[in-house]
Amino acid sequence: MSIIRGTNVTVTVQFKVSGVLVDPVTINWFKIYNPSGVAVATVITTRLSVGVHRATYTVPATAVIGLWSLRWSWIGTSGMATLVQSQSFSVVKRQAVHTYLAQMLPDIAVYWGNPIMGGQGNYTYNDPIEIRCRWENKTELFVDAHGVEQKSVAVIYTDQELDNEGQLMLGELIDLDSDEQPPADTERAYRIRKTLVNHQILGQIKVVKIWL
Repeated sequence: MSIIRGTNVTVTVQFKVSGVLVDPVTINWFKIYNPSGVAVATVITTRLSVGVHRATYTVPATAVIGLWSLRWSWIGTSGMATLVQSQSFSVVKRQAVHTYLAQMLPDIAVYWGNPIMGGQGNYTYNDPIEIRCRWENKTELFVDAHGVEQKSVAVIYTDQELDNEGQLMLGELIDLDSDEQPPADTERAYRIRKTLVNHQILGQIKVVKIWL
């Protein structure tokens, strides 16, 4: 897990005894350690449910770049030995996000969003815009919104959520001809049939998988 300086790191912790979630009889401390192994902060957690706590820490804007950790000490049941556990996270500079995006999303696509169905069953869209993405022309099985198994013509990754029934075309706005709008008029645009937000990277970026 990588976190940008000046943003929050959130860790969900589970307390288990013999594989069963329990509320500890004692939570001694939750602490943040810098790359030198020095404790720099004590964190107050929020109990979410039996045996589940959430810890949130704001990484200083001037924090040292490197591998940090959240460590916690606890006693599960009466007579049980004290346990110390940890979870690490990397602190990175904000400009690292731009480098990451350039590597992960090397392609440009044209996107028509906000699909609105008209009386004839055809869609109208907002004006097209360019988005960064990774465009992979491949067949992949997925289950659509109606629970029906489908085959994709392409799989797209991007950092923003797009509308189902919107359309995407690999290329740039300059590649469009005047007679290729709306996208139904071009064979190069494909309908978005499913979207899925997978996870967050660097604490801020959504990775959205799209099936066309």
